[in-house]
Amino acid sequence: MSFANYLKEQLNDFVESYRKFLFQTFGTALSYSIICFAVTALLLRFSDFDKTSIAKQISLLSYFFHRYSKGDTYSIIDLTKSFFIFFVSFFSLGLIRLDKTGNNALSFNQFIRKINFKDIIYLVAVLLITSMLDFVIFKVDSYSTSHIQNIQLVKYFHDLLFHLRIYVPLIFFTLTIYSLITFGEMKLTLKRFLFLYISLPKFKYQMQHA
Repeated sequence: MSFANYLKEQLNDFVESYRKFLFQTFGTALSYSIICFAVTALLLRFSDFDKTSIAKQISLLSYFFHRYSKGDTYSIIDLTKSFFIFFVSFFSLGLIRLDKTGNNALSFNQFIRKINFKDIIYLVAVLLITSMLDFVIFKVDSYSTSHIQNIQLVKYFHDLLFHLRIYVPLIFFTLTIYSLITFGEMKLTLKRFLFLYISLPKFKYQMQHA
């Protein structure tokens, strides 16, 4: 498949998915959103913030769009994005399997029935791994900021590591979903990886505007 055809197919799939499933899955999406907000509130309860942080905290939605870890203080509220993708992964697995069976009943209960124990183990494991990686990446960023004298080099490392904090969870969860729906028969080539990386910004944009 050519690059142009790939992008065209991605756009068509997004539009078709919204047309076909938007209203049918509204209740399920709302249920997962409520659970995600509850987890966000729990993370906020146990999160620490750097005293010099000036990022505004308007509502729980703020934690979906901003990073609050700063200096030497890691705020676990930053894991909100990883938990959000975690719940989106369950939603995606259920939707894919229900769509394959031609089941028109897309209630929350039907989605839950399509999730098995293996799915839970894999996705929880990925959540733990990505959470630890987020902490490690932040610490590397903090170390580079305090030990590198070249300001431009510090900015470069900061932007690079910030980029990794955004896309590492997306890539890990995407590959896990693909592995679960193909029963582990996954052949990841450089071309497929680049196509995946290119499509992720669209996926991220969709999540922010859903």
